[in-house]
Amino acid sequence: MLRRLTAKALGAGIVLALTASTAAAVPSSPAAAASDEGFGSRAEVRQSPETGAVNFVGSPAGRPLPSPSGITAASSPQSAAKAFVAQHEDDFGLGSRSTVRATNATEQATGNTTVRVQQELDGIEVLGGELAVQVDEDNRVVSTAGEMLPEEIPARATTPQISIAAATRSAKAYVARDEGVKPSAVKASYEGLKIFDSRLLGGPVLPGPPSAGHPS
Repeated sequence: MLRRLTAKALGAGIVLALTASTAAAVPSSPAAAASDEGFGSRAEVRQSPETGAVNFVGSPAGRPLPSPSGITAASSPQSAAKAFVAQHEDDFGLGSRSTVRATNATEQATGNTTVRVQQELDGIEVLGGELAVQVDEDNRVVSTAGEMLPEEIPARATTPQISIAAATRSAKAYVARDEGVKPSAVKASYEGLKIFDSRLLGGPVLPGPPSAGHPS
């Protein structure tokens, strides 16, 4: 029987077949290095041990952090979340090569809203490069969790080194081998160019910079 894979699962297979990580070349920071620098004295701040960038910002119960500059209670939660990330872009490892976009906003039972902010590096979506920013009804920041990919990776790392056709063959072979079926039994669909780095999503650390597939 033809084994049909979802686009999401197949997309992950393609990326895994194509990319490598720079984690081995980047010094690590303490996993729970608390610091209030830049976020205010009452903020709890943690850093990623893999990238050194901030991956958590919390506030005491009932005492959220102030709204980002230029944001009021009348602003949208999406605008508040993006403004907070932009205000602290250095702490999150972002720079001139990165852009962020709010992908969705979910209202919680508490009345707070969680906004997911996705990173794009050199115009390419970063898998796992996402922050969940929670704001209250006045757009004050309650917490932020997630990771962004720091920009120390070279620009050439976001230039595709393999065609879509080759990426698809590699992905189908990988999935077929893992599932014990023939590659012809695996149905492939292309989801677009994405950047994978194992420091964000886990997996084996390979030498060299990340790479990505590209149309031939």
